[in-house]
Amino acid sequence: MKWVLTGLSLACVVVLCAADDKWMKIEPKDASCSIEFPGKPKEEMGEKSWHVSLPVKSDTAAYSLQINELQNKAPLDQPDAVKKILDQAQQALMKSDKLEGNKLVKSEDGMFGKYPSRDIELTVPKLGVYRVKLVLTTDKFYQVIVAGPADFTKGDDAKKFYESFKLTD
Repeated sequence: MKWVLTGLSLACVVVLCAADDKWMKIEPKDASCSIEFPGKPKEEMGEKSWHVSLPVKSDTAAYSLQINELQNKAPLDQPDAVKKILDQAQQALMKSDKLEGNKLVKSEDGMFGKYPSRDIELTVPKLGVYRVKLVLTTDKFYQVIVAGPADFTKGDDAKKFYESFKLTD
């Protein structure tokens, strides 16, 4: 059985940001989730994907949420298949040209509510730290990303961003 993630984009997007310190709750239509950004993020819609990002600190750091619909239903009741899907996503991340020269610091499996998840942390020479929480549901693959200097990715706002991510199904 082959499980394919459609439109999987693991790159850190850096674009211009409006200077707005007000936290903004985002609830993508049909995505079964919500998250808060510390400002107005930029949204991009694909055929089977949704991406929202907010660069900060003079474009040296970013908050990002990527949602991809799965081509096939994920077999959440099969631990080996779930591990394989998360391993493939991690390998794609490690091979990303945008994260060239990265070193794996952390890869930890867990649960996000009732769904399997993996927390990954990379050090990246030109970026700093790339932290991502992968969450796999039956029909979607979520990536909650904070990237930038170490003090930024471990700071209070990054923690608030991660903790604000909720699945609503």
